[in-house]
Amino acid sequence: MNTHVVEGSVAQPAATPEAHLVERLRQVESALPFAVSTRRMFGGTMVYADGAPVASLSAAGFAVKLMSPLHEQAMGLPGASPLRYAPDQPPRRHYVVLPDSVVEADETLARWLTAAAGGVARH
Repeated sequence: MNTHVVEGSVAQPAATPEAHLVERLRQVESALPFAVSTRRMFGGTMVYADGAPVASLSAAGFAVKLMSPLHEQAMGLPGASPLRYAPDQPPRRHYVVLPDSVVEADETLARWLTAAAGGVARH
């Protein structure tokens, strides 16, 4: 099993569909107010904030785990969608795939990750 757990920094998987997303996480990690760890699983990479799951990086996209009302706010972003690991699977509860415009903007991505970890996101 190819599992990486790295406390305090982000492990980058080799040659996987989510490699760019893991790189984006690494690029904003220093701006986050919590310790980041990752673990390869479910065909992607799970992201943890101080041990709690906050995001899923996979071929489906960069998905953050959000509760109401932030979940609804994120779903309202142009291009956002519920996380589905495969088209025939039901959406993963609480996870929103962020649009590319958010993933590629350091400050905005860091705000949504902070929101997933219990902070407040504003866009």
